[in-house]
Amino acid sequence: MTTRDRASLGTITRFVIVALIGLALLAMWLRPAPEVVQRISLVPGGLTISTVASASVGENITVSVVGAPNGEIVDLSIDAGYGPRHFSLASTDGTANFDVPASTGPGSGIAFLSAKSGDLVSTATVELLPGDAVSPLDLYLGPRTVVADADHFSMIVAVPKDRLGNPVADGTTVDYLVTRPNLVTESLAHDTDGLLSYIRVFSRTVTGRTRLSVEVQGSRLSGGEAATGPERSFLEVAGIPEPFSLVPIDPIVPADGHALVRIATELLRDEFGNELPDGTVVFLDASGATGLRRLRSVSIDGVAEFVLEAPPIAGDVELIASASGTRSNPLTLTFESAVDELPVLAEKHPDGILVTVGRVLSTRQSYVPDGTIVVVSADGEVAEAPLELGMAEIVLPAKGSPDRVEVTVLGTTVSATIGPSR
Repeated sequence: MTTRDRASLGTITRFVIVALIGLALLAMWLRPAPEVVQRISLVPGGLTISTVASASVGENITVSVVGAPNGEIVDLSIDAGYGPRHFSLASTDGTANFDVPASTGPGSGIAFLSAKSGDLVSTATVELLPGDAVSPLDLYLGPRTVVADADHFSMIVAVPKDRLGNPVADGTTVDYLVTRPNLVTESLAHDTDGLLSYIRVFSRTVTGRTRLSVEVQGSRLSGGEAATGPERSFLEVAGIPEPFSLVPIDPIVPADGHALVRIATELLRDEFGNELPDGTVVFLDASGATGLRRLRSVSIDGVAEFVLEAPPIAGDVELIASASGTRSNPLTLTFESAVDELPVLAEKHPDGILVTVGRVLSTRQSYVPDGTIVVVSADGEVAEAPLELGMAEIVLPAKGSPDRVEVTVLGTTVSATIGPSR
């Protein structure tokens, strides 16, 4: 191939490439626009939708579409938030009158209307209003227990709804009737706002159960029938008790470490005279020669009782009770010695000293309780044994040659001379 031929071939190739590019640009310029662009060619405003500004949910509404050519089909869609509904009707003398049936869903709020006929479109809105409240009302209460001090409160919340489940319109008045424990009644009211209505019910100074009932008056649309709900209630209970005293129920017993004495609180009342509820926890602290003891009880009919065991040694015991942070006045009980007779016989024994104790009699002229510990000591040696039927025998080892032993029972101590073995 000659040089001229190669030059001609290059020129032809360049011409073909330019021609192809031109054809591609021409094809793109002649291609129809996408569908979304074609829709823009629809001219809004050629139709007019005429309907009510608002309607109650569940009612039929009439929609008139004006401006469509005679005989042309008018398409109407309505969307109230539960999916659109579509209707079609031929225009008569430029008007299509639609009788739109009530929605099957709740659908309160704004309904969007759209009408179309050929290239003509129009939009409008209708506010769908909730109906009257129906029974039963949704009621919520808490807390269920408050202190009867005119300062604490419970709260009741009402959520009135119409027959389709829509919260009623803001500004609907909810009436509350409060019945106190002493049957005094109070009437309160509060309008709905943001779907609900609520009130705070402050306690009074009388304990018991407070009951609440709620009502929403009906309108002419509902025939005047009021909506009500279940009764709710909460307890008003006594608060912190006033200072109180302790009272012995039984006579004071001897200090034998076994006998029991019952102690009770006075009637526990708060500052308004209300009796504290059953189950109020009360602690009793007993302090004396044997140390500190704590007992626990709960109140029944406003009184708490304790069963206190007599100390094993004579002396004073101070009692102080506390309930909900309130301390009682102190009560001092004096326990006398329980031992009236304490016979002791001591004699030498191959293993030390044989000590025979008893029979030990109490101040009531009976044996001291079985199991009472007797303590024997001599020359630094100590031995213990329980009494049985008022008696005990103990062999006390002896390091040296003591001539006396000491015996202690329930805090009473006697000394005996050691005699020869028998």
